[in-house]
Amino acid sequence: MENGKLKAKRLFFFIFSFIASSLIAGDLDNIDISLDLGDVDKPYSYKGYLKPEMYYIDDKEKYTRFKSELNFEGDYKKDLWYFKGNWSGYYTTDKYDTSTYGIVNELYVKYGDVHKNVTVGKELLKWGKGYAYSAVSFFTRPKNPLYPEDLKQGYELIHLKTINTLNSTVKNYSLDLIYMPSSNAFNSDLKKSQNWGAKLYMLYNDIDVDFMFEKSNVYPDKYGADFSFNLMTELEMHGEFAKDSDSKTSYLLGSKYASDYDYTVTFEWYKDWSENKFIYAKISQKDFFIDYLTAYVTGIRNYTQNMNSLLLGGSYDFKNNFVLTAEYLTSTKQKQTKLSISYYF
Repeated sequence: MENGKLKAKRLFFFIFSFIASSLIAGDLDNIDISLDLGDVDKPYSYKGYLKPEMYYIDDKEKYTRFKSELNFEGDYKKDLWYFKGNWSGYYTTDKYDTSTYGIVNELYVKYGDVHKNVTVGKELLKWGKGYAYSAVSFFTRPKNPLYPEDLKQGYELIHLKTINTLNSTVKNYSLDLIYMPSSNAFNSDLKKSQNWGAKLYMLYNDIDVDFMFEKSNVYPDKYGADFSFNLMTELEMHGEFAKDSDSKTSYLLGSKYASDYDYTVTFEWYKDWSENKFIYAKISQKDFFIDYLTAYVTGIRNYTQNMNSLLLGGSYDFKNNFVLTAEYLTSTKQKQTKLSISYYF
């Protein structure tokens, strides 16, 4: 024990003597004793947000609803191991009901490198090219077309992936293999079943192409394909088509224009598995008259059932992790005003 203390004292004396001698020699400017923690790669990361929302709903009755969401996401990487978790907690209250609940959106472990890996756990797969809707997202929950970015919850599954690069017209290709069981313990919101699937991706002459299928012992089997490419730097085209073993079809055709002036136009025409046909359009503009203000308009028409929705909104980024959002929604069924303030950490 004494030897350890003696060594520590000697080390301290050596460092102190070195710095002192440098001061005497006038070479202080040549010494760099700083430690830049920013250059050290952390094996973990985390982020999240708190989003209180207030709704004024004009339905058959007029009433106010309050909703709050707390979201936390974290990951950890060690050698070839990667762990990720995403959780959301909700509190909702109005004159009809009050509820508090939490959802594990993702919780999985991945082993392997970027070329070959296997994932086990609850993962959100992002198949398909559509923004508001996807006909080929076989192992993913449906999107809300008004808020497609709000989809966070995945399914419990096993996912194998391999990626390769070629020196030919097919520049890259990847293969995904999926096994997704449904039971009382896993994916209990689905019928008890065994579900398998695969997706083959290719980059062919600067065109992204996917072929995928899902096979189930309970649900109809599904097969599909999608594509996307750029007609020009600002304009992207995409499409999807899928068919199941009951001869039902679903498809989508769309485009997205992103200008150099920070406005974006997205247009899609699609048919869902319930035979409803939709037209979807969204226009957004950053720095709309005011710096840090983003304005957007989303319109959806279900011309099979003759129903319409129009969403007008704006969000202001205070650049201190706070974002204020105001929206007005009018649809065939109801009218709604929403005000929210989000804090990101």
